[in-house]
Amino acid sequence: MSEYGDVSLSIVSTVKERSNFFNGPHVSFGHASRIESLAATASHSPAPAAAAAAASLRWHSSALRALTWLWCTCAQVELSLKSEPIPRPEKDQILVRVEASPINPSDLGTFLAGMDLGTAVASEDNVGNPVIRGGLTRPAFEAARARDGVAMPVGNEGAGVVSAVGIDSCEEAMDLLGKTVAILGGSMYSQYRVVNWKQAVPMESGTTSMEAASAFVNPLTVLGMVETMKDEGHTAIVHTAAASQLGQMLVRTCADEGIPLVNVVRRPEQISLLASLGAEHIVDSSSDEFHDDLVNAISASVS
Repeated sequence: MSEYGDVSLSIVSTVKERSNFFNGPHVSFGHASRIESLAATASHSPAPAAAAAAASLRWHSSALRALTWLWCTCAQVELSLKSEPIPRPEKDQILVRVEASPINPSDLGTFLAGMDLGTAVASEDNVGNPVIRGGLTRPAFEAARARDGVAMPVGNEGAGVVSAVGIDSCEEAMDLLGKTVAILGGSMYSQYRVVNWKQAVPMESGTTSMEAASAFVNPLTVLGMVETMKDEGHTAIVHTAAASQLGQMLVRTCADEGIPLVNVVRRPEQISLLASLGAEHIVDSSSDEFHDDLVNAISASVS
């Protein structure tokens, strides 16, 4: 069927509750803190018994903190590979062999679901595929409770080559066969993806999937920011993540449309990056003069 065989692998993210912990007693760092306060009071007493009591209280405080940590990490996120038959396109659908997909911040929310990366451990499933598991705090689990036990596909956008088209598809779909296309369709961290042909944007000849993979999320966000500015009657934009890929796109777009843009970066070396793209107003938030520089840049952009 393909170079991958008869199956397609997809990355999925699954939140799993460890019910044996959640059904146990609820403790908190607040309990430990109150015990520590009692220990500190006892330590200042001249009585020998008070000193012994203080040592005992500190031990119980440490034990409570350890128990709290176990309680707070009693859910986990599992990142794994899901194997399923290569999907078959139906009428007006295309089958895309995915070759590239970016990791956007919007992907990380679904992908990691608040995982504490310091607890992540790599292992393998029963057929040798890699698996990564990491702990979730109770607040993070409560935010993701609706996902408990559900293997969620990941990846908002990507690009690849159209390898098949559904039978009796329209001419527009047939014309995409063999072409590199960009897709916004979800579940893009997969080897194969079936979508309606209208969800695909064909690339010019010579464009690689790597170059086409970020054709939607950041560009549409930039256009949305510009249109929102216009609709709300503003005359300039202040962007606080200016050195990002989105920020670099925004510099070019605002320059093309003559929109004043104040770019806020976090490190001095990022100033030269944006200046090379033609950015006019750039301020560094790590600078001691940041507040004054920002005020001056905003004043200059709206004058």
